[in-house]
Amino acid sequence: MTGKTHALIGCAIGLFYMANMQADMLTTCAGGLLGGVVALTPDIDHRNSTISHKVGLLGLPFRLFGHRTITHTVWIPLIMGAVLAIYPHWALIVALGGYVSHILADMVTKRGVPLLYPLSGRSFGLPLIRTGGIGEWVIAMMVSLSIVVMFWEMVK
Repeated sequence: MTGKTHALIGCAIGLFYMANMQADMLTTCAGGLLGGVVALTPDIDHRNSTISHKVGLLGLPFRLFGHRTITHTVWIPLIMGAVLAIYPHWALIVALGGYVSHILADMVTKRGVPLLYPLSGRSFGLPLIRTGGIGEWVIAMMVSLSIVVMFWEMVK
């Protein structure tokens, strides 16, 4: 998936979680922003990704492993959960939701993800769509529409 789609999905997760928690509009938007940004972070291992361009040399250590390796595993969300446990529960849930949404979205692409790397290099997934293809476009449009509907419901 492309960065735009990952950000949209992460944003939607944050917005829907916060709206479901009946948070005020500002906090709901903060949840959407957090989910969208964190959903980009697994691609810090790709030199041409949106997040790599933003963090510059800080992404270099992750690029040593290669794209879709260590950052696309079950280990990072587990570590994130332990580290972020000191933050408010909504921030932890939204951040983990954004990160995990990235991994799950990449699992439906042809390449899949190596969930157990470095223990196993086997990719897991169900290759339904091509990155940047029509399937991804449909997903992005559906997520965008769901965000619009959610905001419509909040303000009416």
